Amino acid sequence: MKLPYTYKETSDFEKGFAEYYEKHILPLKDQLEPQRSSVESKEPRNKFFAITLSIFSFIGVMFTGKFYALTGGKAFGKLIVGVCVGIWWLFVGRHRTKYFYAAKEQIVPLLLKFIGDFSYEPKGKIDDEIIKSHLIFPNGFHNKNSEDCIKGVYKGVNIQISEISIHKYDNAYLFKGLLIFLENVSTLEGSIIIKPCDSFFSSSEEGSMKKKANLIPYKTESEQFDFEFKIYASSQEIAQKLLTPTFQSKLLGLNMIFSGSGLRCSYINKNILIAVPSTENLFETGTIDIPSINADNIKRMLNEIKAVLGIVDSLLSIQKMLVKYIRISKY
Repeated sequence: MKLPYTYKETSDFEKGFAEYYEKHILPLKDQLEPQRSSVESKEPRNKFFAITLSIFSFIGVMFTGKFYALTGGKAFGKLIVGVCVGIWWLFVGRHRTKYFYAAKEQIVPLLLKFIGDFSYEPKGKIDDEIIKSHLIFPNGFHNKNSEDCIKGVYKGVNIQISEISIHKYDNAYLFKGLLIFLENVSTLEGSIIIKPCDSFFSSSEEGSMKKKANLIPYKTESEQFDFEFKIYASSQEIAQKLLTPTFQSKLLGLNMIFSGSGLRCSYINKNILIAVPSTENLFETGTIDIPSINADNIKRMLNEIKAVLGIVDSLLSIQKMLVKYIRISKY
């Protein structure tokens, strides 16, 4: 398959990127391609070793019979699966992951630099205390996995973005998607939490959340908004100020983009945290059998960043609305 290496701009967002790509990103091909080729060329041999060792491990455990007898077979399947996954990781996954992270560490910062002043940590995360303080997830969760953390100033506001999957301490699944944190978006005092009606909060967790932040339930005048979301606010006044028709429209629009699958938002301590559900794994550099530095792959990654910043733009439009409201209310 012949890959395109000449970048073609197809939208205003990409204006000037073709020249930037030629100057800053395409030269990485000479550095990354030998690493990728080395991993790809060794993979058939590594897969053979992984499969062979997995088979012998299975046979060895079966012939001993002791583990199966002691556990009554309950843990046998888990043991075999764990051993096989570990062997596959050792021989195959480990080498792929090492290359993918090396590629991301070089490509993603350059893409972000074209857009603005951002830092990037492939294994970074938004601090757990920020997440806990915004009360959009139940107590007793732990951060199972977090990656692709972007921090910086975008249109005058400090932002943090991270891919994350969250589980409870009993490993029950809670959420997978994007967390977006906007700092000091207004001077409006108060708190408001917006969660989907099919939320995974238990009734006791709902009560604990309301008590902790001194929140009361709130209903808007929009049947559609109230059908999609549960709303808790520190006062009727803060809810009326924040939940304008414009705010509701934008949040419903975002929820529709993600098929109404669990969007949640919190305004606490003058900051906004929004959790956007997504099954996609963003900012990946492709597959091991195709060079990471090619025009199609870079365009895909740039468009993913554009889509994420589009969500931030929607939040910033709410922020501008809040600032405008506060200025007007002073007079």
